[in-house]
Amino acid sequence: MCAGKSTLAHSAAAHSVLAGCCEVVLRCSTREPRQGDAADGVTSISWDEFRVRRAAGTFAMSWERPLADGSSIGYGCLMPSGDRAPILMAGHGVYTNKETLQPPTILHHALMVGVAAPSDVRAERLRIRSPDVVLRGPAVMDALLAHDDIAMAANVDILVRNYSASEVNAIDDFIRALALVLDAAGYKPRSAT
Repeated sequence: MCAGKSTLAHSAAAHSVLAGCCEVVLRCSTREPRQGDAADGVTSISWDEFRVRRAAGTFAMSWERPLADGSSIGYGCLMPSGDRAPILMAGHGVYTNKETLQPPTILHHALMVGVAAPSDVRAERLRIRSPDVVLRGPAVMDALLAHDDIAMAANVDILVRNYSASEVNAIDDFIRALALVLDAAGYKPRSAT
C-alpha cells in the first residue's frame, strides 16, 4: 500500500508509447473506502457481495489479504474489457495467502511486478493521500501498511523501487519495460523509447 503501484499502472496505460495496448482493470475491495478510490478504480463492497461475485465468476482474479490484527480484506479485479493486456493491481496477499487466490492458476502466466518503497515513505504518502485513514488511528495505519519486502522480492519478476532517487525514473523505466514485454507478447506498442 502506497508504494505507487496505482501511479505506475495508470501512467503506463495512459502513456502514448502504450496507447491501446493495456488497460488498468477496475477493482473491488471489502475494506473501508478511502479518499481517491474512485480515481484509482476501486469500489468498496461488502463481504457478502464479494462472496457472491466470487462465486458467480465476475472477478478475473480475487484474493484475501490477512492483516496483522487478525482481520482480512477481500479484493477482486473485474474482467478486462477488451483485447488489451490487462493490468491487474494486487497487493502481497496474492502470494502470501495463495490459498485464497481465484482462479488458482491466474498467476502462472502473469508478469509479476513488485513496487517497493520503505515504510516511512509509504506512511507519509498515506498521510497525504488518505487523511481519512490516518484519522482511524495508528493501529489501522499499521495494519494496512504492514508488508514483507523479502517475500515480495522472492515472488515478483520485476522489482520497481519507487522512492528517493529512483522515484524520478520509476514511471519511465516501468513504461519501457512494459513496452518490451507487451511487444514480445504481440500487443505492439509504438516504440519503447
